[in-house]
Amino acid sequence: MPLTGDTGNGATLSLAIFNGTSAITASLDIISISPGEVTVASVDVSTLATTGVMEKIPSDLADVGESTATFKWLTAGAKPTLPSAAGTFTITFPLRSGESTAATMTGTGFLTRLKAPDFQNGQLQVGELSWQWDGDVGPTLTASA
Repeated sequence: MPLTGDTGNGATLSLAIFNGTSAITASLDIISISPGEVTVASVDVSTLATTGVMEKIPSDLADVGESTATFKWLTAGAKPTLPSAAGTFTITFPLRSGESTAATMTGTGFLTRLKAPDFQNGQLQVGELSWQWDGDVGPTLTASA
């Protein structure tokens, strides 16, 4: 059986943050992206007659956790600023062999963190940013084709 698998090489992140009237698009040289995780809380439905183990049902709504990215800090490039109004975040997955359209995760959200690089000899200047999907639009995962 042939070995299969994929790396993150080729993934991209684009963000368009709104300043009230127009979108400010940040173009970042991304090193890594962590899209966060989707979780559903548990609701305790135990009663005084419950014995042994708590009884639980899933909550009505999923929660999408905070997402993060690291990027090359280029002093001439445009950086997002905080606080930010909601904007659109799009993660484009790497194109796999045989696909013509890459998978994407798109939705609205807002920046929650922007970290400038540490300055060290012999070390690449790397910035970090975090955002929270706000649930207004998505995030929606569109399959590749």
